Amino acid sequence: MNFLAPLFLAGLGAVALPVWLHLLQTQTPERQPFSSAMLLRMSEQRIHLRRRLRYLLLMALRIALFALLALAFSQPLWQRSTSSAAAGENKEHLIVIDTSMSMGQGDRMARAVAEANTVIASLGPGDTARLVTAGESLDVLATSAPATATVPESRSQLTTALEAVKAGAGRLDYGVLAAGMSELAGTGTEPVVIHVISDFQSSGLPSQFGALIPRALPNRTQELKLHPLADAAAPNWAVDYLRRTPQGIDVGVRGYHTTASDVTVTLGLNGSRELKQTRPVPANGLGEYSFALPDVAFATGDNRIVASLQSGDGLAADDRRHLVVPNVPAIPVPLLTARTDAPLVRYLSTAFATAARQYRVEPASLATFDARTLERSAWAVADDLGAISPQLATALVDYVTKGGSLFAAVGERSLALQTLPVTGHAIAKGDATAREGQPFNVGRIDSVHPLLAATDGWRGVSVTRLLPLQVAAEDRVLIALEDGRPLLIERKVGEGRIVLLATSLDNTWNDLPVHPVFVSFIAETARYLSGEQTLSRQQVAGSSLPLSVTGSASGQVVDPEGKTVLSLADTRRAQDVRLRQTGFYQVYTPGKETLVAVNPDARESDLEAMTAEQIARWQQAAVVAPQQAVAAADAQVAPPPVELWRYLLILLALVVLAESLLGNRYLTGRLHGLDPDAGRATS
Repeated sequence: MNFLAPLFLAGLGAVALPVWLHLLQTQTPERQPFSSAMLLRMSEQRIHLRRRLRYLLLMALRIALFALLALAFSQPLWQRSTSSAAAGENKEHLIVIDTSMSMGQGDRMARAVAEANTVIASLGPGDTARLVTAGESLDVLATSAPATATVPESRSQLTTALEAVKAGAGRLDYGVLAAGMSELAGTGTEPVVIHVISDFQSSGLPSQFGALIPRALPNRTQELKLHPLADAAAPNWAVDYLRRTPQGIDVGVRGYHTTASDVTVTLGLNGSRELKQTRPVPANGLGEYSFALPDVAFATGDNRIVASLQSGDGLAADDRRHLVVPNVPAIPVPLLTARTDAPLVRYLSTAFATAARQYRVEPASLATFDARTLERSAWAVADDLGAISPQLATALVDYVTKGGSLFAAVGERSLALQTLPVTGHAIAKGDATAREGQPFNVGRIDSVHPLLAATDGWRGVSVTRLLPLQVAAEDRVLIALEDGRPLLIERKVGEGRIVLLATSLDNTWNDLPVHPVFVSFIAETARYLSGEQTLSRQQVAGSSLPLSVTGSASGQVVDPEGKTVLSLADTRRAQDVRLRQTGFYQVYTPGKETLVAVNPDARESDLEAMTAEQIARWQQAAVVAPQQAVAAADAQVAPPPVELWRYLLILLALVVLAESLLGNRYLTGRLHGLDPDAGRATS
C-alpha cells in the first residue's frame, strides 16, 4: 500500500483526544454538600454492564472517526498485481522426464513413466499440463487442456505420449534444463509447477548452484518438484576411449563403482575382422588394451572400428564405442627450400601428422623446382623468401593471385635485401638481432583470427632475430612483438593469400619449433590455407552436425539404422543434423562421402546420484517469485491502483452517523440524570 500524502498520517495522533476526554468523564463532576458522612454506611457503586459497553463503543467510534479522517487525507493506494488475477487454484504443470543415456540403466525409465502417470492422475480439473522430454534437447511431446464436461478425457493424450518415451543416447545438463524450463511455460497467468523426473546424476550438475534456478516469469510463480529415481550408485562398465596409434588401436575400459574384474574387449574392423583381449581392470579404475593393426589391415577410404564388451551391468549403451580411421593418400605440400635435408622437413612432418587432414611434406630445391607444378597444390611453403629468384617470385605471385596460398618465412638471405621478393615488403633499417640474454617477446596476438583461435602458447616463444618489415596498408598483423614490430602478417593477393613469418621457420632465429604451439600452429595453417573446413570424424551424441563444414551447401545424411535424417530437399531448410544415436552416420555431398562416428558422453557412464541434501536444497531454492512487469519488453501492463480514500470517506460518514446517534442517546441520559438502560434515576 502506498500513500500520496503520507504527512497527513501524523493526524493519527488526534485519536488521543477522545481517549483523554472519556477518561475525564469516568467520574461525575457534580458534588453535593453534606454535613457528615460518619453515620452513612459504605456501599458499592453499581455500574450497569450494557451502559459500560455503550460507553466503550462510543469511545471506539470517536477514535475511528479521527483515524479515518487522517487516513482519508493521506490518500492511500492499493497496488494490485496481475498474479492476484489468476483464476482460482488452477495451475500449469510441466512434467519433465529425463531421457538421457543413464536412464536406460535397469528399470529407471519404467519407473519414470509410472511416476509421470501418478503426476498426471493428480492434476486438478482446471489444470493444464505439458509432457516434456529432456536429454540432448528439450522437446514437448503433448499438451493437455483443462478437463471439461465436453472434453472429459483431456489427459489421455499425455498418457498416450508416455508410451513412446524411452532413454536416448545424449547427456542431460541440469543447468541447461533449468535455463530452458521457463521457455516451456505457456503465456497464461496461473502459477507454474515444474515436475522433474530423473535419476539426478551428480555429473549433470553445473559448476555454479545458481544455474539450477529457473528464470523468473512476468507475474507468475514457479515451483519445482523433484522426483528422484536412483537411490544409490549402480556399478557400471564402459568403453572409455578408442583411438588410433602408430602401432594400431588403443582401447580404454573404465569401471564406475565396480570391483576388480577381468574384462574381455572385442575389437571389430569393418564388420568382419574381430580381435579379443582379456585384461584385469582394477576396482573403480581404468584398464588399457592395445591391438596391433598394421596399415595394410585398413582398407582404402574410411574404416569402421568398433570396440565392445559384455558387461551385463544394466546399461548397455556405453558398452560400445566407435571410431573412424581414414586411409587416404596424404596431400603433398611443396616446401621451397635451398636445403632439402634441413631439420625443418622433420619439424613440418611431425606437425602435419597432427592435422585433421593428412599432409605430406615434399621438399623441392629452389635450383631445380618447376613452378608449373604449383597448380597441383592448394598451398605451398617457402622457408626463406630472400632466396627466391625473380623468375620464381613472379610465378609465386601469379599462383597466389589465381587462388593459391603461400606460407613463407625469412632467413639469412633476406637480411641483405631492401625489398622482400613475392610480397614486396620494404625492409626497414634497424637492429634485427636481440641483445644477448634479452630476446624479443610476443606482445599482441589477434586471437579472433581463425588461424590463431585454436593455438595457445605464443607468449612463451623467444625470438633472437627478426626481419624489420614495414607494414603496408593491405597487411593484417596477426602477431606483434612487445615493441610493436610485426612477427606474423597476412596479406590477400587476388584470390589467394600469403601468411608471412618475419623470422625463421626453424630454430635458428627463435625457439618456436621446440614449443607445443608450433605443432598446433602448423596444423591450423594447413587447414586455413588449404581452404578446407574439415568435419570432425568423432562426435558426441546429442551434438549437431553442420553440413556446411563438409564444404557443400547440399547433401544427404543417413543415420546408423540406415534411415535418411536429412535429404537433399531438406538442406534447403536446415543445415544441421541432431545426432541422436550412437554409431556411424554417413554424410553424402556432391562428389564426396564422409563417415562420422558418434559416441555417448563419458560423463553419462558415472551413475552416482546427487545427495539428498543437494536435491532438497535445489527444490527449496527453485521457488521463483513472479518477475515485476515494469519493463516495456515484458509486454505486461500492470493494473491501475485502487484509490481507497473514497471508501474511507464513505466509512467515515457511517461512523459519524453512528457516533451521533449513540452519543446523543448517551449524553441525553446523563444530562437528565437518568439511566437509559434501567429507566430509573441515578444518584
